[in-house]
Amino acid sequence: MPLWRIRMGSGRSKSGKTRPPAVDLSDVVIPPAFRCPISLDLMKDPVILSTGITYDRQSIERWLDDGNLVCPVTKQPLQSSELVPNHALLRVIQRWCVDHPSAGIERIPTPRVPASRSQVAEMLSQVEIASRRGSPASFATAVDRIRLLARENERNRRCAVGAGAGAALTAALAAFCERFAEAEGEVEPNAAVEAALAAAAAVMPLDAEACSRVWTRSCIRRLGWVLQGGSLEGRRNATSFLRAVLEDEVEVANNRKILESSPALVEGLARAVREPICPSATKASLTSIFRMASASDQIASRVVDSGLVPVLLETLAECERGVCEKVLAVLDLACACREGRQRACEHALAVPVLVKKVLKVSEATTELAVSVLWRLCKGAKDDAVVTEALSMGVFQKLLLLLQLGCGERTKEKATDLLKMMNAYRDRRDCVDSGDFKEVKRPV
Repeated sequence: MPLWRIRMGSGRSKSGKTRPPAVDLSDVVIPPAFRCPISLDLMKDPVILSTGITYDRQSIERWLDDGNLVCPVTKQPLQSSELVPNHALLRVIQRWCVDHPSAGIERIPTPRVPASRSQVAEMLSQVEIASRRGSPASFATAVDRIRLLARENERNRRCAVGAGAGAALTAALAAFCERFAEAEGEVEPNAAVEAALAAAAAVMPLDAEACSRVWTRSCIRRLGWVLQGGSLEGRRNATSFLRAVLEDEVEVANNRKILESSPALVEGLARAVREPICPSATKASLTSIFRMASASDQIASRVVDSGLVPVLLETLAECERGVCEKVLAVLDLACACREGRQRACEHALAVPVLVKKVLKVSEATTELAVSVLWRLCKGAKDDAVVTEALSMGVFQKLLLLLQLGCGERTKEKATDLLKMMNAYRDRRDCVDSGDFKEVKRPV
């Protein structure tokens, strides 16, 4: 059996500082019993499998997570996947590390005991009790224990998820919000809700059962308050949480009245777009706005009233592909109403940036940009929008789009736009040839 060695020498550490050469430059032999049979590395957390073979915890957990039901060494079927810490071997390995300090070997710290399902179940029970009978401070403390446990390492996070932490947390959140439904201006309930959202973020993604628990009027309204006036971290967690809750279109449609009863939702999400927290929060906010506005004309009208249309147009000027598609999707919904079209037409960037996005970025971006342009031209009081779009070179782009191919609805809108613009063809056309670079006919 080959012997593994640790070779230490001079170099640079991660901090960039020069590491001095080791005092003892001789090879240090790692005893075979200290090496994991899977990774062949020095074991940092030795555990015993049901077959009696010791492995490093990280390696054997990865083996089991891949669906293997046999022992890697003996190939015997596993009677149990339970892993028992090998404390005796760990102490021997630690002592061996202490005996070789001159070679640069550091003592392996004693690993923390991983969370068990029974431990998580007990913590979730405390969360449930605090949500129904405890104070906001006690509820915040209870949910924060779940967050800390799940954030400690991936193993604990999986354990919490497997124990049903997502559904338990959302049910507790709904119960807590119901108790404090009238405490709108109080700081403590909002802080406790933010703590619960942070705990939920630690066990994401949430399943359908977990999301279904949130559909109460008091809980949705509380989310709106956090989005509108919560801390930066609380608002960020609220955007990702709401996106998960709104993922089921059927649930959104069935609970439309609950969404409409919380005007703070739209304003809070609009604020997250106007005052970006982080890219993921911006995308989550745009996705949530789109899903709500798609289900309710009243919410779509609130999106326009929130002053988001000019913000969307300015964001559209310079943004990445993922954000661009979401911005255009929301803008298309906003421009379905007269007020939204009016706000867009009043902005100097509207037509130039929309024309620029045609045949750029992605196929979805092109279709959405054409749809918004069609809405603006169709609903305009005069020919100003049509002539401006024509001067930006949209006529040639639309012809090329029809030649390259597109969806039926986009084809109809592009054709309708060409008919509207045909009467103004005598106006001077300005075409940026760079817009057609890298345009290819779809296979």
